[in-house]
Amino acid sequence: MVSQINMAGLLFAVLFSIGCGLIPFFLLWKRSAAIETGMIGAVCYGMLGFFWAQLLLRYALMAVIGNLSVFVRMKDEFYLGYLVVSSLISGGTAMLANMWALYLTNQKQKSLYRSATVGIGYRLLEVGIYTIMPFVSAVQINSGSFHGTEELKQSIIGSNTVDLFLGGYKYGVLVVVSMVIALIMGKFFLEGKIQKPIFFGLAAYGLLYFIRGGLGKICSTAVYRVTDLIFLTLVGVAAVYIFVKWKDWTVNPVDSKEPL
Repeated sequence: MVSQINMAGLLFAVLFSIGCGLIPFFLLWKRSAAIETGMIGAVCYGMLGFFWAQLLLRYALMAVIGNLSVFVRMKDEFYLGYLVVSSLISGGTAMLANMWALYLTNQKQKSLYRSATVGIGYRLLEVGIYTIMPFVSAVQINSGSFHGTEELKQSIIGSNTVDLFLGGYKYGVLVVVSMVIALIMGKFFLEGKIQKPIFFGLAAYGLLYFIRGGLGKICSTAVYRVTDLIFLTLVGVAAVYIFVKWKDWTVNPVDSKEPL
């Protein structure tokens, strides 16, 4: 049986992380509803981007590279090099997913609002996979209707309570961060500066993967919980600040005079 405190942690992870996407979405929708539509579509584009870029392309690339002897040796003998390569792959696929979604959502009408919601959708699919599915499995375990593997069952039952609550918080922060990354990429994209959103997306996501991966390598499990929490909190605060101030931005799209 999954303990009540762990059930609370799993439920918190679901509600907090999804709430961090839904609240800014409704704020954006409320401000933009009078001038445009398509917010739901932008979220869906972001989700599809995560699916093909992170769940298919990224894992395929890592699987291929992971079978190369030089990459295996690098992971054991030169972890910094391995971390750089893996971060570039992860950051590159994240950038591609967002660029693809930004291109599609800005075809008929150019909008910073929809550009931001691309980032929300991109991260919400990950949130759904890593928070909702464990919660549903825990409910099934406690009700006696679980049909998954015994290994998964024991993993859920033995989950660390602190990690469940921290995991929900971190996923929530990442939703906000991804939204702001897409917002900044969208600003560059709408101004016709194609290279800038590509470089910014690659740098932002690449550094995010690199720093978190590096902290996980050099810190013990207990220390990593704290350092990763502090790092993501600082990034999250910066993202919230940008989200609050972005309404003052001036965007001059090259091909359209429609409202942004």
